[in-house]
Amino acid sequence: MKKIFLIIATIALVNSTNAQSLLSLRGGVTKNFQTGSPTFFGPGVSFQHGLSENMVIGGNFDYHFGEASSSWMNIEPRFDYYLKSAFDGLHIGSNVAYTMFSKTVSGGPNSTSTSVGQIHIGASFGYTHPLSDNLVIDVSTGLGYTMFTGEGSLGVRPALSLGYKLGN
Repeated sequence: MKKIFLIIATIALVNSTNAQSLLSLRGGVTKNFQTGSPTFFGPGVSFQHGLSENMVIGGNFDYHFGEASSSWMNIEPRFDYYLKSAFDGLHIGSNVAYTMFSKTVSGGPNSTSTSVGQIHIGASFGYTHPLSDNLVIDVSTGLGYTMFTGEGSLGVRPALSLGYKLGN
């Protein structure tokens, strides 16, 4: 029990000395390379919390609109490793997400909506540039494989984010 308490106390101490978070507004694109797959554009929001000088965890939420009355909602937990320091410079990380693809088809007075949940797994990389002490801009992309029901597709999700640092 003492060892568990010591581990938790050490993690809390390290976390409190590097307690910095980032809240960002995002704009991005989602494109799967499967033949006939629509392109999606839209807004999103991201929250990240620094665990150490280089490691960051957080989450993204994106809602993109597509062609032919379709939409793509993305919920993505994330882990990033910054090569220089948290929220500054090159970063690589995870690109694991749950996505919900929806499409509405209208024919005369009737319309039908369908939606499919999917898992997306891959990697991300990007560059974060500080604009001031608290303001940053981030250009990133995620490359991954979306597992549709019965088939899958390789895809890309580039995004541009404007973030505000909270904390230290």
